[in-house]
Amino acid sequence: MRVAIILDDFEPESFDYIEELITDFVINAKVVHKGRDPSALRTLQVDLVILDYGGIAASGAWDVATSNIKEVIRWAEDHPSSLVLIWTEMTQRVYKSEVEEQFGEMNNIMLVGHDDQVDLLEKAGVWLGARHGKDQDPVG
Repeated sequence: MRVAIILDDFEPESFDYIEELITDFVINAKVVHKGRDPSALRTLQVDLVILDYGGIAASGAWDVATSNIKEVIRWAEDHPSSLVLIWTEMTQRVYKSEVEEQFGEMNNIMLVGHDDQVDLLEKAGVWLGARHGKDQDPVG
């Protein structure tokens, strides 16, 4: 499974944290991109996108967060077999208030809170047909 992590750089250690979670819970996951510019998705072939613009939104750059989230959602419309996980509560707030109504409900968008990240990674793997938990049996 090819993974892109798209997030602001307010907490650069978030890239490593998310990558570690993914590689711990999704067998054969390979992070092929880590960056803040969603336009990178135009040239990538990925199965899973982790999206987090909470730091930008919280710092007052709501319009920047909104624009970047919309770009990823437009990408998701064109790639319905890929999954986008909207990773933090602040990013979810921007999505719900500025983006969701414009695009409507999409099956390949999942909202992920800090308390349920591992659970959602497992659900994402089932959705994508990936196996989880390196020491566990395959799901499904």
